[in-house]
Amino acid sequence: MNGNLDVVEAALVGNSSAKAALDIALHDLWAKTLGQPVWKLLGGSGADVETDVTISVNPPEEMARDALGAVKRGFKCLKTKVGVGAEIDFARLKAIREAVGPEPRIRIDANQGWEPAEAVRVLNRMADAGFGIELVEQPVKARDLKGMAYVTANSPIPVVADEACWSPEQALNILNLGAANSVNVKLMKCGGLRQARRITAVAESLGARVMIGCMLEGKVSCAAAVHLTSASSCIDAVDLDGPALCSVDPVSGGPQFDGPVIRLGSGAGFGVADVPGVKWNG
Repeated sequence: MNGNLDVVEAALVGNSSAKAALDIALHDLWAKTLGQPVWKLLGGSGADVETDVTISVNPPEEMARDALGAVKRGFKCLKTKVGVGAEIDFARLKAIREAVGPEPRIRIDANQGWEPAEAVRVLNRMADAGFGIELVEQPVKARDLKGMAYVTANSPIPVVADEACWSPEQALNILNLGAANSVNVKLMKCGGLRQARRITAVAESLGARVMIGCMLEGKVSCAAAVHLTSASSCIDAVDLDGPALCSVDPVSGGPQFDGPVIRLGSGAGFGVADVPGVKWNG
């Protein structure tokens, strides 16, 4: 398998999502050939994984309703989008916390939306207000590592690098510069499981933690991320809610996404048995 992964990595510069698709397929084939789940071959436990759920940017009262609905569906951790204006962002978080009460954990994702000084002001204000924010993703522009380091040094809330971190080399640079407390790994962003495992190894070697996330993805690619989560002791924040946001699940087999709980199962590979429209050989 490693030879094939070498070919995928060297095929083109960039194109990380296409490479991730091939990487995931190769890992699935490898594990199915051996009759084992990927998580087991990677040294994982196969234990259930718990994910957060995303609350999209809307008026504060609408976000509060969405957050309360998610809590009623069993989610214990909410990831709230912010970064479109410090004052309205504060109002959004205030409305959400008042709606759901003190128990649910709240993460925020600014998607590069703030300037460094603005980020420090609003994060300190949120902390002083007792919103209990667990972490903030990418508060400033991805290319502004100096600004990220300023926020990380002055924020009471841990900073996670997302758009700034696509590779093991970038993860190493970010963490050595103090530009974030941890990094967000996404298979579509970094190019698949092999690169993701390298990033987690870098983080672990530096004593940092890892958040694992996804784009708007379905079950197959999220299944690969769940198997990686099971095998990585340094991953402590899970944002794999893509399948939970889908109205239907056309895929047979694979992990079960039951609200906030993801159950891996013991099927070979990633456990996926059938994807409509895909012809299987063998």
